Amino acid sequence: MAVVLLPGKTPGGVEVRAHVRRLVRHIRTRWHNTRITFRGDGHYARPETMAWCENNGIDYIFGLSGGRASSPQYAMNCIKKMSVAGM
Repeated sequence: MAVVLLPGKTPGGVEVRAHVRRLVRHIRTRWHNTRITFRGDGHYARPETMAWCENNGIDYIFGLSGGRASSPQYAMNCIKKMSVAGM
């Protein structure tokens, strides 16, 4: 488990991706084949972070900010990803 405390600002996607990448690199130094799942609040739900996780075999559960959860297209994309993952 890791906690990143930042000053009172919402980090951008590049910044969040850098934190996630560093943490994965650190975990992989000891546990090479461990399945990793990130759980983060809505500010982690950035396209840069999600794309990096998907491209590197990392699972994630991020909260959703704004009205994205109610978007029919977003819901369909989630269902497709879950079915591809065998969930």
